[in-house]
Amino acid sequence: MKKFIILSIFIISIFVISCSKEDKVNKADENVTPGIKILNESSVSTSKIESWTSYASKKMKDQNADILAVSWDVGDFVKEAKPFNQHKVLLSNDQIEKLMTGISEWLDKSCLGNDGKKEELKKFRGYIENGADASSQFDICPKFRIILMGFTNDMNEESKQSLVIHELYHAFQQDLTDESCRKLRDKSKSNHKWVIEGGAEYFAKLVTGEMNNKDGVSALLKQAYDNYNEDKETSISGSGIAGRGAGGMRLMIERGWLKESEILDGSFFHNCSSENDWSDDNSNVSKIKNLWYLIEEKNGKYVFTKAALEG
Repeated sequence: MKKFIILSIFIISIFVISCSKEDKVNKADENVTPGIKILNESSVSTSKIESWTSYASKKMKDQNADILAVSWDVGDFVKEAKPFNQHKVLLSNDQIEKLMTGISEWLDKSCLGNDGKKEELKKFRGYIENGADASSQFDICPKFRIILMGFTNDMNEESKQSLVIHELYHAFQQDLTDESCRKLRDKSKSNHKWVIEGGAEYFAKLVTGEMNNKDGVSALLKQAYDNYNEDKETSISGSGIAGRGAGGMRLMIERGWLKESEILDGSFFHNCSSENDWSDDNSNVSKIKNLWYLIEEKNGKYVFTKAALEG
């Protein structure tokens, strides 16, 4: 009887802990106020970054997350590192602490407990203090997303703009945090890596093109073309996966298998259609993966070859 009581208490304890954590996530997400907050210590003005994020967010069918975008400058390259390369630190101690305070205050609203918050703060501080060329989105809770961006000194304003919009789109991809969708991504037939990155890059190139009166489609196809020609690797998941994936997304659109509007308003990533509809069970996916790199320059623009469009 004593052993049964102890075991029962143990099981109940696990259940209470699990429920408490789940309840905290749900409570945080229920109380979320969708929006984008900027923490910026880079050479790009905060007002300019705000204008970029505002322009992009207005395209979304449903922007449901509280997003924190954190940006800073880094100096000369120091060494390769993971997950981000290390550069010379340009921020002062006061600037670092200003960023960390802002991140800490934002995390207080999220589903994280004290230990979880400390762990995230330690990780983010390490990136900032070591001059990381960060370019990533982190889902803290389903509806709490943080973007970290370390602008390198070889980036012009348009490339910074594209980086901001690319990472912001990841925060718009709602099914990245859908647990049932995540389980589908664990299956071998999933194409989530190039679809997720390709979707973000597609959006970034089209929106950046709009904002700068340039041909965004030609720009993304040039990027895919360059990614292929760097190593002649035909895999859509190879080096430069975002550009390769964007090329694949464009080919889907031009062949009539995907609506561009679903990428541009974010709805493609709402109900796990990226997994349910675009796994290797879809025969069209095999064609995309075999033809995405068949791109050529014609009259100053980059376009798909006849073989890509009809093969």
